Amino acid sequence: MLAELFWRPRNFPLQVAVSALTGNKWDVNTDIRYNPSPRLSAAFISDRLSSRFNLDWRVSPQFTLFTTTDTADATSGGMQINLSGKNAFTFARVSLDTKNRLRWNLLQRLGRLELTQRGNEISTLSELTYNLSKNRFSNSGSALLLNYETQNQDRSGNLLSVSWRYRSQQKAIDGSYRWEAQLGYGIGSQGSGLLATLSTTVLPGLLLRARYQGISPISDEATFSIDLASSLNLQGGISPGDRRSNYFRTQGGLSIKVFFDRNNNGKQDRGEEVYIDKDDLLLTLNNKPLKSFSPQIQGDRILVRMSPGIYRLDLDPAGLPPDWQAKVDALAVDVIAGSYTPVMITLIRSYTRSGVVRDLQGKAIAGARVEAIQADQGTRRFSVTNGAGVYYLESLAQGKYTLQINGKSAGSLKLEESSEAFQELNLQQPSIP
Repeated sequence: MLAELFWRPRNFPLQVAVSALTGNKWDVNTDIRYNPSPRLSAAFISDRLSSRFNLDWRVSPQFTLFTTTDTADATSGGMQINLSGKNAFTFARVSLDTKNRLRWNLLQRLGRLELTQRGNEISTLSELTYNLSKNRFSNSGSALLLNYETQNQDRSGNLLSVSWRYRSQQKAIDGSYRWEAQLGYGIGSQGSGLLATLSTTVLPGLLLRARYQGISPISDEATFSIDLASSLNLQGGISPGDRRSNYFRTQGGLSIKVFFDRNNNGKQDRGEEVYIDKDDLLLTLNNKPLKSFSPQIQGDRILVRMSPGIYRLDLDPAGLPPDWQAKVDALAVDVIAGSYTPVMITLIRSYTRSGVVRDLQGKAIAGARVEAIQADQGTRRFSVTNGAGVYYLESLAQGKYTLQINGKSAGSLKLEESSEAFQELNLQQPSIP
């Protein structure tokens, strides 16, 4: 059942929208916006993933203060400056959050010159562009670029490059350039080499790109790749996004999705929700907590931006919800520059069966080996009874099992989606022929 409420009184600066969807449990989404004056605006947005509060105060037409709180991430605050003149333009934004992450973005334009600087806890980029086209206010046509990049996560490195760029006059309906080419040479901490990129917008929001890198800030190995990059953020649902093609030239990331596979079929079906409650406890990368990589929760997945390479992704049982287990304990993931590598992690029901093993006379048997054997999967779970004859079989997945006591058949066990997670099951030792 879906229920929706929208309230916006006439001539009142408050707007409230609430929607609720019920199935097995209520899922309530809230969007409250308050604009008491043109200079002050506040918004509260809440869903099953997190609650977010944004406050913007436009002190003057050129200066704005802002703060953001996200229950799934951190609280941050900062300021924004916007200055414009006849032949000049300046935009600057800087923020600092409660996790001591400093992020900034600066854009300055003076005639044909444009300076862009941006950075965060992972890397920085400074780019000076000189427009060679006839229309100095357009970014299309030819341009000369001077770039300086640094990378400071896990490994530190830098790269200085000089290049020529061409952008076509024609654009797709989403505003992206129909064709773009770039050719340059880079010198950095890992050596020197050629850099070349050719890209085209094949569909609105979808970019096909071929790229050659003779050098990068973190590697001296030449690489060539052909990839698709989306400006619609298709991995998290269709919504406006930032292609970040320049930023991702030397960076990649992981798109991690953890969901409850209730019917144990290996894919997310309708009604199988995601699990992101304890991602900081559940996942580790190269034996480091996931939070040390500054993950971001977007929609139904966790995005982790990191340098290219092979990583080991481990699942810690401490972060698992009760009565659930991960289908795999560890994965090797390959992070490729320019895109997010999708990682699907399925959680399956974890069943436990416990009881007393008795002989034919009804006496408890100590030291008996109880096994649950899943022949089609090649898996076994076993337990040895204690002094009171009690066994304990845990971490059983859905399926059919053959039960054995000291190597002798003791019946069968079938676990289904509807089965109880924990159940008592007393066994009798089979007679010896």
